Amino acid sequence: IGAQPRKGKTFTTRLPALFAALDPYVRLCVVDGKMSADWDKFRLVAHRYVCGVVPNSRDTDPVEPFLDMLREIKKHIEEVNDFLAQLPTVECPEGKITRELSRKYEQLRVWMLVMEEFQNYYETDDQDVNKEIASLLSFIMAVGPSAGVIILSSSQKPSGVGAGDVQRLFNRYRDNHAVRFALKCGNRTVSEAILGGDAYAEGFDASALPVGKQYLGVGILYGASDDTATVRTY
Repeated sequence: IGAQPRKGKTFTTRLPALFAALDPYVRLCVVDGKMSADWDKFRLVAHRYVCGVVPNSRDTDPVEPFLDMLREIKKHIEEVNDFLAQLPTVECPEGKITRELSRKYEQLRVWMLVMEEFQNYYETDDQDVNKEIASLLSFIMAVGPSAGVIILSSSQKPSGVGAGDVQRLFNRYRDNHAVRFALKCGNRTVSEAILGGDAYAEGFDASALPVGKQYLGVGILYGASDDTATVRTY
């Protein structure tokens, strides 16, 4: 999910996060890289919650807890895949998590990782930390869906982040999002970074969305189905 500031990005991101928070079979992990008050109430329901990238009044050292969160998610993915491999084919014929299996086995609960302004965690003051975060997120994005891990990322501009391996892994993480939603963007380049290059080639440009209070929440949903749609969030 991407947009200019004050165009509804956080509001839109919170909608599926709230949906997950109301589901007792979902384990929610929330990361607020913007360090705002928008996500504070999620502390009451989230399995893990991290705020900011520097020490602050709400989280003394947010980066290390964030690393612990990602390590836990990676370990969970590995344990789930091992567990699925041990189930009889009668119960799990395709080796995949189903709704029934996620209800039956606690190990197979759905996890959702929500990250607001996720690009900030690729650019901390410690390059070793940046590399580990980039590596963990790349693994989670690539392998997580098969283990029932859902990733929800939001950013103003998901491009031009890091250098070397960090940049490469950032781009891999960004590009592997199957579904994208762009609200009003400042220019075509930002729209492409959010929706992907193919979207612009097909005629979809979020910088061309109309301006005005009545258009807040209007955006382009790309990749959710065969037909890209312009939708409004409320």
